[in-house]
Amino acid sequence: MKKNDIFRGVCLGYTEDGLGVVRNDSFVFFVKGILKGEEADIRILSLKKNYGYGKVESILTPSASRREATCPYYPKCGGCQIMHMDYAEQLRFKEEKVKESFRKIAHMDQEVLPILGAKAEYRYRNKVQIPLQYEDGKLKGGFYRSYSHDVVEIDDCLLQSEEGNQVYRDAFQLIQSYHYEKDIRHILIKHAFRNGEIMLVLISRKEKLKGIEAIADEIMKKDPLVTTVVVNLNQREDNVILGEKNIMIRGSGYITDMLLGKQFKISPNSFYQINPAQTEVLYQTAIDFAALSGEEIIADIYGGIGTIGICASDHAKEVYGVEWVQEAVEDAKENSHINHLSNTHYEVGDAGKAVEKWLKEGIKIDVAFIDPPRKGCDDLTIQSLVKLDPKKIVYVSCNPATLARDCTKFAELGYVTERIQPVDMFPNTNHVETVCLLTLS
Repeated sequence: MKKNDIFRGVCLGYTEDGLGVVRNDSFVFFVKGILKGEEADIRILSLKKNYGYGKVESILTPSASRREATCPYYPKCGGCQIMHMDYAEQLRFKEEKVKESFRKIAHMDQEVLPILGAKAEYRYRNKVQIPLQYEDGKLKGGFYRSYSHDVVEIDDCLLQSEEGNQVYRDAFQLIQSYHYEKDIRHILIKHAFRNGEIMLVLISRKEKLKGIEAIADEIMKKDPLVTTVVVNLNQREDNVILGEKNIMIRGSGYITDMLLGKQFKISPNSFYQINPAQTEVLYQTAIDFAALSGEEIIADIYGGIGTIGICASDHAKEVYGVEWVQEAVEDAKENSHINHLSNTHYEVGDAGKAVEKWLKEGIKIDVAFIDPPRKGCDDLTIQSLVKLDPKKIVYVSCNPATLARDCTKFAELGYVTERIQPVDMFPNTNHVETVCLLTLS
């Protein structure tokens, strides 16, 4: 076998990224765009020691789950990975992905509840970050091609709201009109679906942009849903999108949205789930798993702007939250205030160190909600949290692999994995959220 050879094979299943797994004798190939059960002619793209990558030359036996992608940029754009699957197959893939993570990583043959699918496959995103590239005298805006930093030009993302797309198109034109092609590196748009407010953030290499107020005024005139315009200063030379300094140009510098009857202030740097309808499903599932009586003291670890803790606050006696982003904690405190809550307490800090501090202060936690980044929980957080002796831990995860890994660590410390509930927050992508209930044995 060598590069550009063609072989015939059948897709046996999927990788966690949604690539098809095809065997050629004892050699495994990972192939984009093929569905389970399909037979296809496959061209070899690259060969490693024990595996290779291929692409479909022709499908011989199409799956009943195959569909024509509705997006004209698919599959060049790397934003969506599984749009060629119908939605039922997407849900099967994601549910199996969670099961496989627990089987292979946690070595648990654990029951996984049927995945909770989304009502809307498109136009569900309330946030979009669009990189800009200025090359050969031309400005390009869109999304990165898979496994590259080459921008695929896009003016209408089917996952983003129509209003958000329009704001992007208008901002893109104005950046060129005012000759900011070399200065603006990203356009960030946040859209509060409940009240329609939109925030436009221009991520800039320069702090002072002559005429930026005029751009803000023109945007707000063209797109009345835009209530605030912010310049975010980022002079770093790495892949971090947002810098730490925000300069308000127009408006308040934030927008507000509603989740489960609670109001939330959202700033440029705040983490806020990108699918508001499914976020309510996700958080309600987490709260239901906790089975709160109203007398419990709960912890909101990796609390962000306080979304989970505040949504659960009506069912708890006290809420203690920690988040390492200063601006997010300020928002969490403000969100507690605007929701007239007196039983929530948020602080800035490392999750593990905060838990150690609560332990020294004698704070007793009955239920802990944890919602870590993709890398999962660090060992200090796990070990410190267990010292607080919560009866239940409700783990919300965006990465089944690190969730399964952490569940094994909690199991070694006396916590049994009771329930696993996948939730599809991101249709047409290979990502899945999971809520897991762990109880003290």
